[in-house]
Amino acid sequence: MKKNTFHTGGHKPSILDFTHAQDGVVEALKGVILAMSGTMSTTKVVLAGCSSTSASGVYTIGEGFVYINGEIYYHPVQVIGTPSAGNQIQLGIVESFDSNDPIPYATGGNKNVHSIKNVSFYWANTPNSGDFSLSAFQYSYELLRTNIGFNGADYLPNNSSANNFIAFDPANGLNYGSGWSNNSSTYKAAYKIDQFGKVTLRGKVICGASPAGTIITLPIPVTDTKDFPVKYELSSGGYGLNYLRVSSNGSGGMNLECSAAAPPFANGSIVDLNSISFYP
Repeated sequence: MKKNTFHTGGHKPSILDFTHAQDGVVEALKGVILAMSGTMSTTKVVLAGCSSTSASGVYTIGEGFVYINGEIYYHPVQVIGTPSAGNQIQLGIVESFDSNDPIPYATGGNKNVHSIKNVSFYWANTPNSGDFSLSAFQYSYELLRTNIGFNGADYLPNNSSANNFIAFDPANGLNYGSGWSNNSSTYKAAYKIDQFGKVTLRGKVICGASPAGTIITLPIPVTDTKDFPVKYELSSGGYGLNYLRVSSNGSGGMNLECSAAAPPFANGSIVDLNSISFYP
């Protein structure tokens, strides 16, 4: 732990006093993130927000915070436009300076002192040099869930544990659209609605040949259309990022479907639903 100690009599302030305190804050934040992850190797985490929405194929990334290699960066609301074929969401660190900069120095000249570093998102097939792909990031809720004992038992059919997840299973009146199925017959994809009305999806589904646009219909009335970024694993190996959409089926239920603005999933893709949670 780094902190400045104070003694009677004092000393002349120096730049070391400030850098020492600043380094202490950075180290503390890094410790919190590593505690969440349960490993010393976590370097990239979406801490909060940064969710995406779309209107007429134009995507917007919401306000949020991102942790990268020991530092936390703010992200303001940003419109990133429409993806081209093969595009995935990438992000990079953008530096600017306070409006009062540059500051006159006693040694002569003006210098930028008050750095402001935010993250900026964009569409591209691969990240620019020094940037990152969003699909390489973990999410804070995933880390917390992993380290507070959440496990596959919550996906079991007819599970009546405290989590109250309902499996995507015909026994529960839930049938997949053509070409879609559970990735695992034991740990099935599932949903729950908590006491505050929040809907949470869990688990993974697999895409077959010529899949239907609607993956599954759930008995949840929704008021508007929402798009969610999801990770998927290719049958040939490797990972990607795509989008799924939640929309009303017009009969008091909710369709989980492929976003019309997103590229289709390849045959055999395993799609992770764990990033989808919302209020209807």
